[in-house]
Amino acid sequence: MNSAGAIDIDRRVASYRETGYERHDASAPPYSYDDAVRERERLRGAEEGASVPVLEEELQVGKRAVQRGGVRVYSHVVEQPVEENIELREEHVNVERRPVDRPVETGDMARMKDQSVEVTEMAEEAVINKRARVREEVVVGKETTKRTEKVRDTVRRTEGEVEPIGKGEVRDDYSADFRRDYESRYASSGAPYETMAPAYDYGYRSASDPRYKGRNWSDVENDLRTDYERNYPGSAWEKTKDAVRYGWEKVTGRR
Repeated sequence: MNSAGAIDIDRRVASYRETGYERHDASAPPYSYDDAVRERERLRGAEEGASVPVLEEELQVGKRAVQRGGVRVYSHVVEQPVEENIELREEHVNVERRPVDRPVETGDMARMKDQSVEVTEMAEEAVINKRARVREEVVVGKETTKRTEKVRDTVRRTEGEVEPIGKGEVRDDYSADFRRDYESRYASSGAPYETMAPAYDYGYRSASDPRYKGRNWSDVENDLRTDYERNYPGSAWEKTKDAVRYGWEKVTGRR
């Protein structure tokens, strides 16, 4: 039966009673499938032992491309007036009548007929022609540079702390040390050990308190005094602080 997963009925009933169960309630709604799964996991964890996960964050640094700026190159047409000097020639016909009185020659008789003579006048005029030439080029390119940037952030993690439960409970491996310190420091005053035990215990428990962990005694003494006097009203701190400090330093390894 054990190999098939049988359960101990008495232990199971005791477990239910610890959660407040008294008797069967016929009016209670039935468990859903998810409720049954959760209850099964809870009981399995209770029987196998509870666990507390210790978590830690890791810093992951990546890269992404973002636009930082740029340039835009464009062209447009600009007109401006220009001037050039050029020398032009023109021809003009001059008609001149000259009186002549000479005998007719043989060649002159051949001209005794209708005839005409045309003389053309020529002139030069300015001709404008434009030729485009490339005077400049605007070249746009990119160059890549590298830089190293230090990225700072914080990551979190949880730390598992084991602390005894209950005021006045001291682990057995420290009890003997506390009693020896009591004998050498307080026994002669006549105060019984039971009156000083809470001070040793308080120092022992405070050493693992997250509020004070990793700090020096001089840094936390005022805070411990305030907390101690609140938890043990009527106690004289000046008479018990050496016991508190001994418990603190014993646990933190400073003794």
